[in-house]
Amino acid sequence: MSLVETAASIQQSERSDTSWVYRVDVLPLSLEVADQISLGPFSEVMTYPIYWFSASEPIDNLMPSIISQLLIDPILQTAQMTTPQKPLSPMAQWLDHSHEFQWQLERQFLPGVTDNLGKTVERNIALVLPKGTALPTIQVASGQAFLIPTSPWDIADILKFAAHQIYNPLIQRLWAIDPHQPSDPTIRFTFPQVTEITSPAVEIIA
Repeated sequence: MSLVETAASIQQSERSDTSWVYRVDVLPLSLEVADQISLGPFSEVMTYPIYWFSASEPIDNLMPSIISQLLIDPILQTAQMTTPQKPLSPMAQWLDHSHEFQWQLERQFLPGVTDNLGKTVERNIALVLPKGTALPTIQVASGQAFLIPTSPWDIADILKFAAHQIYNPLIQRLWAIDPHQPSDPTIRFTFPQVTEITSPAVEIIA
C-alpha cells in the first residue's frame, strides 16, 4: 500500500483492546448519482461520507438499524460496513470503473475537535432502536472520502491541491490510499481519540 498521511497537533491513539470499531462507507447506488466536487485540475472528483463507530461492546446486531435509519437515503445510497477483522475496499463496489480512479483521499477530524455530525448521529442512535434496547457506550466520528481520477499528477501535487480546498490541517487530518494495492486496515479504522499534544508535522508512510 502507498499511503501519505498528514499528522497534526494531536496524535491519534491505536484502537484499544476493549473497544470495537466499525466503519461505514455511505456509497452512491451508481456513479451517475454520486456527489462530485472540483479539486485543482480535476473537474469531477467523486465524494461520499464515512462514519466510524467505537463501541465498548460488539454492536454488529444494532448496526443494520443504525445505518438504515440514520445514515443512508435508500433511493440514492447504499452502505458498506467493515471492521478491522473484515476490511474491504469500497472500490470493490465498482470493479468495472476501478481503472478510472488513481487515489482515494480520506478526511477525518483531529482528536478533540467537535464533530457536530458525529455527535448528532450519536444522540439519535437510541431513538431509532426498539424501546428498551440495551446500549453499550457508542462514539461516532464522521469523515469524507474523495476518489481522484487517473491522471499524470503525482500524489504530492494532489495533496497540495487538497490542502487548499478540501481540508483544514488545524482541525482535520487527511490520508491518501492507492485503492489498487492491498491496504493495511490500521489507518482506515482509526477512531480519533486524544492521547498527547505534539508539534504539527507532515508524515509520509510507505
